[in-house]
Amino acid sequence: MHNLNSKTEPENRIDSVWVLKKVAILNWSDQSKTLDITPTKETRLRSVESDNILMLFTTQLQRLLLGTWTLEFNLKDYLSQVKYGKLID
Repeated sequence: MHNLNSKTEPENRIDSVWVLKKVAILNWSDQSKTLDITPTKETRLRSVESDNILMLFTTQLQRLLLGTWTLEFNLKDYLSQVKYGKLID
């Protein structure tokens, strides 16, 4: 999947895949060590396995949408004790 995705321009790539109580496939940045809901030229796809995938979904959407209209506010900073899941490759 990564090889296919890396040959595609970011605007035509998969943004993310979410399966509740199972797994998410997101864009991973090796440079910043972060998961992103949208792809860039520097990201690659990685899977996250979790029973609480909805919390990860919420923080990813919040990061994407709230930062668009207001000053940056990172909900994840207030949820530091939450276990989002583990990266699997």
